[in-house]
Amino acid sequence: MTHYSQRLRPTGGIAASQEEPHDWQTRALRALNESRKAVTNWNGRIARPGTGASLLPVVGPAWEAAADFQDGDYGSAAFNTAMAVADALPIGAVLKVGRVMKVLKAANNGRPLSSLTAAQLAKLYTKTGLKKAGEHLHHTIPLGKWDLLPKATRFTPGLIRNHPALLKVMSQSNHHLAHGNNGAGRLRQVWHGTNELEKGVAAGVVGKGADGVEAVTEERQPPPPAARRR
Repeated sequence: MTHYSQRLRPTGGIAASQEEPHDWQTRALRALNESRKAVTNWNGRIARPGTGASLLPVVGPAWEAAADFQDGDYGSAAFNTAMAVADALPIGAVLKVGRVMKVLKAANNGRPLSSLTAAQLAKLYTKTGLKKAGEHLHHTIPLGKWDLLPKATRFTPGLIRNHPALLKVMSQSNHHLAHGNNGAGRLRQVWHGTNELEKGVAAGVVGKGADGVEAVTEERQPPPPAARRR
């Protein structure tokens, strides 16, 4: 088993706030195409990645984790899963969510936020200045019927969907786009409907995966021919 414990070279994530939707889509398609090319010897089982693939940030440990689960090696699977998550996670956005939760909890007199309804949480966002008058609090995981979760309302307490990590403050016009209204295409809907943390995770996976593929490709290229001596 190959643990993910080294890098070919340092790779940087994509700054989600500076990335345009079409650029993000291009990098995503590119990384997916490279991943497709990397999958070989498919016979109904997940083949372990080669040395080069195992070193790819995010992709390597995730691939190893899938193979570990398949083989029943749950300890190694947990380790490699943690490495994949750590690779993709945008630490800055995580810290921001932590600060938001601290402010909200203080405004809620130290009581847990988990019991609040979406309506109560929206009022708390306004009270603390995290949301201005006229702005909307968007749920990145819809309160309405979803594939994996039952339908809920703004007055349903104790929903994981009300966690600040899954919320986004936005203008009314952007909220319409996030729900696919006003002629918003699928790409614009996803772009406006996801928050900084979610974009950071997606961009980290795409950016680090693509950069890792480039690193492996560059390493495998033959050295340039020696210059001829005169």
